[in-house]
Amino acid sequence: MNRIYHTWDKWECYPAGFYEDKPPDNMTKEEAIQIYINLLTNIPLFESVLEKVINEWKYSCEHYLTNERMNRIAWLGQASLAYKYHIPSCFRVGFHKLTQEQQRKADESALKYLNIWLERNKNQIKIEIGEKMPFFKEVETNREKSNYKSPVYNIQSIPIEKIEANNYNPNHVAKREMDLLYQSIKIDGYTMPIVCFYDRSIDRYIIVDGYHRYSIMMLYKDIYDRENGRIPVSVIEKDINERMASTIRHNRARGKHEVELQASLVGFMKQGWKEGRIMEELGMTLDEIQRLLGIKGIASEIEGIPFSIEKQIIEVGEDIPNTDFE
Repeated sequence: MNRIYHTWDKWECYPAGFYEDKPPDNMTKEEAIQIYINLLTNIPLFESVLEKVINEWKYSCEHYLTNERMNRIAWLGQASLAYKYHIPSCFRVGFHKLTQEQQRKADESALKYLNIWLERNKNQIKIEIGEKMPFFKEVETNREKSNYKSPVYNIQSIPIEKIEANNYNPNHVAKREMDLLYQSIKIDGYTMPIVCFYDRSIDRYIIVDGYHRYSIMMLYKDIYDRENGRIPVSVIEKDINERMASTIRHNRARGKHEVELQASLVGFMKQGWKEGRIMEELGMTLDEIQRLLGIKGIASEIEGIPFSIEKQIIEVGEDIPNTDFE
């Protein structure tokens, strides 16, 4: 499927309130959540609104429903809420208050209209829902078996002396957390590899993610001796822009970043990336991009993003819990 991009100013879901952070006037948060519950459990009403979304929101549907990497079923459900009631997607928690049977029926309705939209737009990929499918997840069928193999399936044992830190990582950790990380590695060993890019020109592995796990071995002789001076490494092949984006994604998933350095990264990648790609690749909101670039005094340098706009532009997705010390 070819991905179709549209800038935020064309998205019909934007003026409908999809990206607001509070309910419409004279409505409480509890009422907004209950309205979403009522919409999802009234299947005839839900499907009538889904039909209107896929018929009337041309640019939003093209932008989001051609993105196979996002949860398109969830987006359709939340788009229906914004279309019908102007309630933003941040009240999607209402879905999780449904029973499993209610969730299943809502899934099937959203999936039905996703396939209708795909067929109308002559996209050949069909999505089917399975009995054991996690709710609001997509399972794509009738596709050739992928030959892709994630880097984690090819972990290498690399001498620590051949590992080098990058000079752009915005992730810093307090001493207390480093102490906890040391205790974790001391007791449990290395349970996660660090992520590196292999630079053939200098025969060194440049860290993309995992600097603090690397640092523990460099700082503590007992860890170094026990591991024989070697550390597990997952190698990725990406250019410098992609590696920097990967570093930010890893750090953002754990909720840790230093604002000034992250602003520098965004400013650098801005040289070749449009705002839509920055938002998608880094999982950043429009508000974050504006704020970070504003810190560096270059807010106006990203074409198409007026700094005065204070709305969040986000791709639908669940928050990732902070599960690592690093």
